Amino acid sequence: VYAVYEKAIKSATEEGYTRDAALACEREGDYKKSSGDVEGAIILWRRAITLYYQWGATEQSEHLRAYALLNEKGVAGYTSRTIPTIGEDRSSHIITLEDMHSR
Repeated sequence: VYAVYEKAIKSATEEGYTRDAALACEREGDYKKSSGDVEGAIILWRRAITLYYQWGATEQSEHLRAYALLNEKGVAGYTSRTIPTIGEDRSSHIITLEDMHSR
């Protein structure tokens, strides 16, 4: 199953279909999470977040970022990992979970 997702992501990216690549990354992440691989899911969701942002879907990017943060909190060893977020200047920057807790 993973090979099918990866082929779809690669093809969409190569052909310039950013939205489709983002959606495939998000769905593969969902599949990995349902299979118990939360760490793998988070990696794919990070990719999807970046692709959604590049496509211009900032709201979807932020929604997925929040969802990924919720899942990341439950994974041992991920407390200092980062999830991309979108800045006011429309450029991507990184925020840590510690930063989120201090807000």
